[in-house]
Amino acid sequence: MSRLLTLLLLYKNGYSVGKYISIEKQIEKTKDRYYDTLEESDAGWHEEENDPTPFIRYMLQVILACYTEFEERVGLMTESRNGSTAYDIVKRYTEEKIGKFMGADVVAHCPSIGRSSALAALKKLTEEGLIIREGSGRSTFYVRADSK
Repeated sequence: MSRLLTLLLLYKNGYSVGKYISIEKQIEKTKDRYYDTLEESDAGWHEEENDPTPFIRYMLQVILACYTEFEERVGLMTESRNGSTAYDIVKRYTEEKIGKFMGADVVAHCPSIGRSSALAALKKLTEEGLIIREGSGRSTFYVRADSK
């Protein structure tokens, strides 16, 4: 309930990124830190000595992460409208990616291209040796070749 109220307060104060990027998903990605900062902010609450600063900083970082993700998505869409191919868009995404990523991640972060185009671009990047495909089926993931 408190997260919904937070989202409502953000909307009312002009922070509408939550309409496009899930703030809840950003919190879920860092849920251990979320609960740690809640606990840290609650310390001394009964004695009226608690400090909300850690939680405020955490939430500001979450909001910043949402705006950053939004800007990346808008940038990819703008790039695709300027004549970039699906291959170029996916290649750029993979060049900026650190660690493992799945085909679904590429599809989600490259909304201007279709699923089949994104997967075809991943296949081509794999064939060119720029990324490495590991696993099979639903557990398939990719890593950049230069990260190994």
